[in-house]
Amino acid sequence: VGYCFGGRVMLDLARSGLPVRGVVSLHGVLDAPELPDHPAISAKVLAIHGHIDPFTTPEKVLEFEEEMERKNVDWQLHNYGGTMHAFTRPDKTLDEHRKAGFQYDRKADLRSWRATTQFLEEVFEC
Repeated sequence: VGYCFGGRVMLDLARSGLPVRGVVSLHGVLDAPELPDHPAISAKVLAIHGHIDPFTTPEKVLEFEEEMERKNVDWQLHNYGGTMHAFTRPDKTLDEHRKAGFQYDRKADLRSWRATTQFLEEVFEC
């Protein structure tokens, strides 16, 4: 499970082809790294982001979806409407944060936690 940059790291871990069972990315950048060799993704993938996250444009979301489909990944994408980047960070509440594209959203934070725990229960068959 990774948040922000850690979310990107989780997606890259899955993309590396290492034998992990599942990864979760919360408001992580979805862009695929430019790798010379693109191994198969064996991990289940859950990506959660805000619809108005300036770091995850609709074009980047579409590229991510197409990549996951092309690689036949067991994947999910949760897209929370009206939600910006860093929606799980209670310290991101000032106008200056919002102007930079960062904003805590309690509802999205709670939803993402429920989605994450349900995903992990599925991955680890709890």
